[in-house]
Amino acid sequence: MQILVVEDEAIIALYIGMTLQEAGHEVVGVASSLDDAVKLLDQKIPDIALIDINLGKDEE
Repeated sequence: MQILVVEDEAIIALYIGMTLQEAGHEVVGVASSLDDAVKLLDQKIPDIALIDINLGKDEE
């Protein structure tokens, strides 16, 4: 499965990407913002995207 990861925490994005690859999936891109994700989608359409639901929000 081809997967796009959208996560603004770099270490979490790295861990998710590595875990997906170890499970046999292809990570087609990792984006840290929705704008970056849209740019990646212009290049390739993944089967699924994993998107951080608190993308860009500061922790309180």
